[in-house]
Amino acid sequence: MKKIFIPICILLTMTACNNSSRQEKNNDNASVNPLLHESTLPYTTPDFSKIKNEDYRPAILEGIQLKKEAISKIANNPAASTFENTLVALEKSGESLDRALAPFYALTGAYTNDTLQQLQEEIAPLLSDVHDFIYLNDSLFHRIQSLYDKQNELNLDKESLKLLDNYYTDFKIAGAALSTESKEQLKKMNARLATLTAQFNKTLLAANNSGAVVFKDKQALSGLTDAELAARKNKDGDGWKIPLQNTTQQPLLASMTNRNSRKELFMAAWNRGDGGENDTKAIITEIATLRAQKARILGFENYAQWSLQKTMAKTPENVFKMFDGLVPAATGKAQIESDTIQQMIKKSGEDFRLEPYDWNLYAEKVRKEKYDLDENEIKPYFLLKTVLEKGVFYATTQLYGITFKRRTDIPVYHPDVLVYELFEEDGSPLGLFYGDYFARPSKRGGAWMSNLVEQSRLFNKKPVIYNVCNYPKPAGNEPALLTYDEVSTLFHEFGHALHGFFANQEYPSLSGTNVARDFVEFPSQ
Repeated sequence: MKKIFIPICILLTMTACNNSSRQEKNNDNASVNPLLHESTLPYTTPDFSKIKNEDYRPAILEGIQLKKEAISKIANNPAASTFENTLVALEKSGESLDRALAPFYALTGAYTNDTLQQLQEEIAPLLSDVHDFIYLNDSLFHRIQSLYDKQNELNLDKESLKLLDNYYTDFKIAGAALSTESKEQLKKMNARLATLTAQFNKTLLAANNSGAVVFKDKQALSGLTDAELAARKNKDGDGWKIPLQNTTQQPLLASMTNRNSRKELFMAAWNRGDGGENDTKAIITEIATLRAQKARILGFENYAQWSLQKTMAKTPENVFKMFDGLVPAATGKAQIESDTIQQMIKKSGEDFRLEPYDWNLYAEKVRKEKYDLDENEIKPYFLLKTVLEKGVFYATTQLYGITFKRRTDIPVYHPDVLVYELFEEDGSPLGLFYGDYFARPSKRGGAWMSNLVEQSRLFNKKPVIYNVCNYPKPAGNEPALLTYDEVSTLFHEFGHALHGFFANQEYPSLSGTNVARDFVEFPSQ
């Protein structure tokens, strides 16, 4: 007995030492890597002054491991399925991973670099695997289905019923009821699609940057103001560099009077991603092919039919029905505008057929003649800071009683980012808002809103929200002036932010803008 007891004691001691060593290593990592523990800043917002590029990978990998461990524990729980031990447990399962991914995705969208892009491509299939580990899990699906089937007996409030319905629907459309063989096929497709999506985003950003047009002759940019020219002075050499915006029609086309220059800029935007080292066609083709195959495996005729399952539209037929009503009216209106613009071209002493790169310039001339309205004369009234604080914030205060306080003590990921704290009418704190408004080569195109911290009563969290835009940054100390369209974008994106700030949900997956994709635009209007 003694001979057996001694080796067992040694083995237990060694195991304890190994566990202790691993725990010490984890503690050491956590003390160095700020993403491995909750931030101590207000609203637990990420401390960008401490987060380094090399912190993301270990934090994300640990978050993935912890998420999978939590999911396995839920799925293999021997106790009967309850709302608490299944759905609430699912809501709690990804806190560590979300803490790492929220700032990571903020940077990959707004301030990326080679290291982050490489990591994004590396983790894309890993995150796809986490998704499939959850939604293709038979045991977990059976636990949720058992709750769904007896939901009338559970005495759940409306939000909890919505959570149950969301999870059940998500599992169904993800393929939880498929055969084992079909699930394996689906996993491979999902992993490949995740990788391709990361590659596409990286390639598109590179195509936008490489597609910038350099003009050496100032006359080629006639029509632009001195401030507009100064903001686009080529830092890499002589002349002026016009970066591409996300849209096909470029904002400066409304001012450029040199037709050849307009055509060059328009065609650069039109042809980006077509040919050369940043060609996206092969990636897009493979994505479309895999999406079609995925939809068929999941029992749908096409990808559109599958992707609309959780929207208000529900079916492609409903979408086309809406288009059938809009398209004739829109094309009719466009034809009238086209005829009017063609007349303005002739009135201006020109003799050419209207092309897409002419539209904005001569439409502006029509507005000036018809309404005595000049975009360049309006812009001085639309100073970015004034529009934000005395326009957007003022309107919010008047409508909802919300007040704002500038916070210069909160670390940001880029010097251009502004931070404000929001307060309820009674003075109680509401959340933090980050505004990142100027274009840069490391930022993807467009404008968007997202969260660094999701509101949730379950986690006792208030929202931390950011807006990102792509306004041209002025040169030196010149003021940042906005066009009317840019002012509209500023209000629109803050509408999304308010959707997030006014969230008052128990569960993070239902909070704020976590709604149907085609519904989310309504509150931002």
